[in-house]
Amino acid sequence: MKKGTKLNINGGLRLKECLKESEMTQIELAELTNYTPQYVSNIIVGKRNMSREAAHAFAQVLEIQEEYLLGETEYKTISDKLNSEVKQDSVII
Repeated sequence: MKKGTKLNINGGLRLKECLKESEMTQIELAELTNYTPQYVSNIIVGKRNMSREAAHAFAQVLEIQEEYLLGETEYKTISDKLNSEVKQDSVII
């Protein structure tokens, strides 16, 4: 990692949460995405940032949005986002 690069531990926390929900192990995710188990583990424990490419691969396997893993959105899936928008639209003022 480059000097001065800040670790984004939220990505690791979100990845851990999604793995648990999917009942998938770190090793299984690593095998399905061609990353090493050590790389996945380092992200989860906050020793390494997740690359956009890794987030994309992990998101495809876990069927979630890569932006969620990267902390760019609070919506795990497109359905979550659409449901939130529908709820906001149906609020009566």
